[in-house]
Amino acid sequence: MNKILICGAGPVGLTLAIQCARYGVEFILIEKEKEKPLYSKALAIWSGVQETFEAIGVDISGSAVALEYMQIILEGAAQKVIHLRQELPSKYKVPLILPQYDTEAHLKKRLLELGGSIQEGVELLSFQELPDKILAKVLDNGVEKILETSWLAGCDGAHSVVRHGASISFNGYKEPDNFALCDCEISGPFSANSLIMALGKTSVAAFFPLPGSLWRIVLKSEVIGVAPSLDFFQRIFDKEGYGIKLKNPRWLSYFSVHERIADTFAKGRIFLLGDAAHVHSPAGGQGMNTGIQDAYNLGWKFPYIDRAPGNVSSSYNIERSLIARKVIREATLKEHIIMNHSPWLKWVKRIAVPVVTHCSFLHAKLSYSLSGLGLCYPLSPLILKGGGRFDGTPSIKHCLYTTATDLPPLPPDLLVLPGSKERWVLVRPDRFIAAEGRIGEYGLLKAYFQNLLT
Repeated sequence: MNKILICGAGPVGLTLAIQCARYGVEFILIEKEKEKPLYSKALAIWSGVQETFEAIGVDISGSAVALEYMQIILEGAAQKVIHLRQELPSKYKVPLILPQYDTEAHLKKRLLELGGSIQEGVELLSFQELPDKILAKVLDNGVEKILETSWLAGCDGAHSVVRHGASISFNGYKEPDNFALCDCEISGPFSANSLIMALGKTSVAAFFPLPGSLWRIVLKSEVIGVAPSLDFFQRIFDKEGYGIKLKNPRWLSYFSVHERIADTFAKGRIFLLGDAAHVHSPAGGQGMNTGIQDAYNLGWKFPYIDRAPGNVSSSYNIERSLIARKVIREATLKEHIIMNHSPWLKWVKRIAVPVVTHCSFLHAKLSYSLSGLGLCYPLSPLILKGGGRFDGTPSIKHCLYTTATDLPPLPPDLLVLPGSKERWVLVRPDRFIAAEGRIGEYGLLKAYFQNLLT
């Protein structure tokens, strides 16, 4: 029997499949679309996920745009440039911009290198959870089949069949604001390595540079329905006096935003990841990053799930749901501040924006908060003390940093590396600190591996 059925081959499902392939876990990865459209709402790849990509062997550096600057235009006046390249605790100092379809192509390439595969044109219709397995009914290129697996991972988006089938609530609300989106070429004064935030007199828009000569435009809009025209955008920006010319549109669309989170990310033999578990405003560009980190977190735990199913499920739910709630809160706040065009908030922005753009301390704090490097997990069965990110070399194994010679019996695949003379630190394969203590005091170390291996 196959170990895990992964439903959805977007960035999240592909990352989970890569993790399974790296750890020798059997899986089936299905994707209902044979050919995905060449457009995407997900663009930004922050430092934390760049570290994750390094760990799993994915290199996007030659394809992406390095986002070096943020330029705010406040009612026609360009403010002081904000430098996004800061002294972060990582060799990845700036966010990268890469359309989701290119990110997926890099992930797919890595999966194939590891011997994995994708079953395209296969759609999950329903499933039955039994005490010892999952029976999944799929439509395989027009033919109904039953797949038997041990576990089921829903990486199938906001309208997740997995989440609905597991009767997991998806609580939240729809934001009242609507947005218009355009991918096109722009001629004018915008720098190709800059995020442009245009806080106009009558409009609010963000401009993101894409690889090649394209830009992504997101504009707050009162209209929702059929796709907007290029002229719709051009008239607004002409009125604001930005001095840009739009041409050669590739994608035009309206969209709305939901803030929702699943009641649980793990239930029985079911796991939810990415948009199947949490959706929120694109403000801050954290959606795809959070989903990829869901998969990175769950993927290294799967080799242990038969021995410690309860602890694996509980730790995934505790750790990732807390992060998702934090991301949703922060994204919602950013959207409400940036995109709100009420008279009183416009007045606040006229005062606050010049102050923010001239304060280097705030620039560093902004870069760090968005980078994903400051995430810290709460206590769980697999976080007994610590929970913060460890700044070290990626490893597929657990690493124990210590100089101690009186260690208790440990798993044979644990790497013991030089560390402090006073303390030991146990680092999980996802580079988070699982436990730590003084030399000679190994209660937490033994308890951790009891939680993981029994």
